[in-house]
Amino acid sequence: MEKDHRLRKLAQNVLQNSVCLQPGEKIYIETSGILTTDFLTILIEETTRLGAVPFYYYNDTLLKNALLCNASELQIREHAKLHARIMEQMDAYIGVRCVDNPIDAAVPGIEQNMMFHRQYAKPVHFDIRIPKTKWCLLRYPTPVMAFQSNMPTEEFEDFYFSACLTDYRQMSAAMRPLVKLMEKTDKVRIVAPKPI
Repeated sequence: MEKDHRLRKLAQNVLQNSVCLQPGEKIYIETSGILTTDFLTILIEETTRLGAVPFYYYNDTLLKNALLCNASELQIREHAKLHARIMEQMDAYIGVRCVDNPIDAAVPGIEQNMMFHRQYAKPVHFDIRIPKTKWCLLRYPTPVMAFQSNMPTEEFEDFYFSACLTDYRQMSAAMRPLVKLMEKTDKVRIVAPKPI
């Protein structure tokens, strides 16, 4: 229950603050990793509550690997054309990445991954999404990430949600006096306490 509440708050934060989604706008939501399914569901619900239109795509590493292991450049290009046509119509994009096993990403081999970047990632994401949409990418917290951080899973999730659910608007307002001071300052001297 607690995690669902935090996921809903995270979805609202990303939709309202990261991509500033407005009623009537179209958003492409792409998730990767089986653990992201609950969050994808909540993102769709919150998108419709805001009056925007969600388009969603589940793009797991294992599914991508199945395509890449035998696909030709032509097949990848055709795959990309459909996604490019969809992306061209979007006002916003959210990508949620979750890696169940980091080794899976290297499975098709470097040549196939480079071809995928050239034929799919560049035209769809670098040429269309980045310059033409409001976008946000985020990693989804997993036991793998907790392990890589040398933390128990629950403790890592608490850390993750604490950082992602910080009230950045309030923080921005609190920083305005410092911004004004820095704008009229030409030198800054940082003094550390003397060692014991």
